[in-house]
Formats: sequence, structure tokens, C-alpha cells
Amino acid sequence: MLERSCGAVVATEKDGQRHYVLVKGSYVGLPKGHMEPGESERETALREVKEETCVSARLVPGFRRIVTYHMRSGNDKRVVYFLGEYSRQEAHQNPEEFLKVLVLPYAQALRALTFENDKMTLRAAEKHLRLRDRKQGKDTADGKG
Repeated sequence: MLERSCGAVVATEKDGQRHYVLVKGSYVGLPKGHMEPGESERETALREVKEETCVSARLVPGFRRIVTYHMRSGNDKRVVYFLGEYSRQEAHQNPEEFLKVLVLPYAQALRALTFENDKMTLRAAEKHLRLRDRKQGKDTADGKG
């Protein structure tokens, strides 16, 4: 059986540096969750980000990554990741969720992630944002422009 989920790599600017939002339960990962009936992939991603991190993100155009893996239950899981950004909000644990929320600079976020698929997705998102920033004539968030 194939389970379908959607989520997002979520970024924000903090102290002049790009930071990423991760969730921590039994492992450290990216915000994601199961699709509800009638929901689009984007709607699911935004809902899950809000539920797990208390952040209302906006999706960045041009980023969509599909990750498929085999779970211990014997099922396969397909996760569609988007890229989101937010500002003027504080990501924090939702009292109704069991997940802790981490907001870390890119290098620390990359090290903190448990699974290689998530690390690859974070790398792709960072690359996407750096290219976008260059096209817009901005320095990258880490000042290495």
C-alpha cells in the first residue's frame, strides 16, 4: 500500500541568516503529514506546517520534490515537499502536537536531520533559495553571496 503525505522545507530570516524549521519526535525531520480527503498537495503541506509549527508559511514558486521510501510497516510512503517561507512569526510547538520545533541555521539543520532523504531535500531547498536570491540581486542569507 502507498501512503501519501505532503510537507515543506520552511525557511525564515533570523539575525541576518537563513534558518530552517525542523520537527523532533522520535527523529528529527521536516514538517509533513497525511493528505485529508479533498485536499490538494499544497493545501496539505501548508496545513501540516501550521499544525506542527504554528507558522503560516507562503510557498516559494518552482520547488516541488518527491521522496518515496519503504516503511517498517511494509508500506511505501510518498512525500511531496514544497518550500515555504515566513516572517514576523515565531515557530513553536503546538500544544496539541507531540513534536518539538527547532529553528536552526542551514548547517546545523543539515546535521540535525535524521534521514538522508530529508538532508537531500534541505540541500535542494537551500540551493533553490540561493539561486533565487542571486537572480534578485540579493546576497545569500549567510553573506557568502
